[in-house]
Amino acid sequence: MALPIHVAAVQYSSEKLNRVGNQDKAFHLMDDAAHIADLVVLPEASFTCGWMGAQAHEVAEPLYGSTCAVTLQIAVTRNSHICYNIAELDGDRIYNTAVLIGAGGSVIGKQRKVRLSEADVDAGFSPGDSVTVFETHLGRIGILVSQDAEDIESVRALHRGGAQLIIVPCVAFAALPEAREGVARSWETVLGSVAKNGRCHALWADKIGGEGDLIAVGSSMVLDPEGNIVVRGSADQEEIVRAGITLGAGGSPAI
Repeated sequence: MALPIHVAAVQYSSEKLNRVGNQDKAFHLMDDAAHIADLVVLPEASFTCGWMGAQAHEVAEPLYGSTCAVTLQIAVTRNSHICYNIAELDGDRIYNTAVLIGAGGSVIGKQRKVRLSEADVDAGFSPGDSVTVFETHLGRIGILVSQDAEDIESVRALHRGGAQLIIVPCVAFAALPEAREGVARSWETVLGSVAKNGRCHALWADKIGGEGDLIAVGSSMVLDPEGNIVVRGSADQEEIVRAGITLGAGGSPAI
């Protein structure tokens, strides 16, 4: 019989050119969330501003860098799984990468963003080549980084791989304050499709706050396999959006 697990999406703001402050805040909130959740998900650009531009190369780091070391320590101390996002440096290339850390203190896997936005390309990111389902003691977890969630074939691939939960780290922006709710509603539609086509729960973590002329929409949320919203965060408050969910059977194992 499947047991319930506690999941948490952490939403917060970041300040441009304040790398140390952004890291300190993210690690602090990560630790707070891991204290109460079995799985913690941070937004895209977890330790930097979302609209990185040329800064992406300046903040890029290897997978097993200092960020990974600190996160591993928090995961072990709090006995929690953690997913965070970095600009991953691999050779002379950088990737928009979500990293999944296990409660036992190991890197379970990484998911590089496949469908790059124009901003990703301008910042110098290279695309990933596939999506993967990761086996954990919580269940089978798939990751779609930001716009990858809009690709129905990627969702179906995770379903075929048996995903019981799909997590989506993201930074979604609106151009005007009055457009923020509309962008959030659009993501509700995307995430509803992810949940229903993946036949599993979906968890979306987004940032808040302004970045130049853009405004992050917040509204981090958890959805059930029917696409219904279990919990939804605010548009403008730093908070830990959490829910207790019971993972189902997931999709059919890939052949």
